[in-house]
Amino acid sequence: MISISFPKKVVFKAADDTKLTLEALGYQTMVEEILDVEWVETNLFYIGAKKIR
Repeated sequence: MISISFPKKVVFKAADDTKLTLEALGYQTMVEEILDVEWVETNLFYIGAKKIR
């Protein structure tokens, strides 16, 4: 696991054209593994998607 320290947390926006649920879960998993589980909260993690199927 990579440990990264940030002085201030900002919003992580995954992508503007996410269309598949599996793709969205991939972004979530990536954030959990690289940054930490606490980053996957509604005030910090956002997936830009108009339609997810």
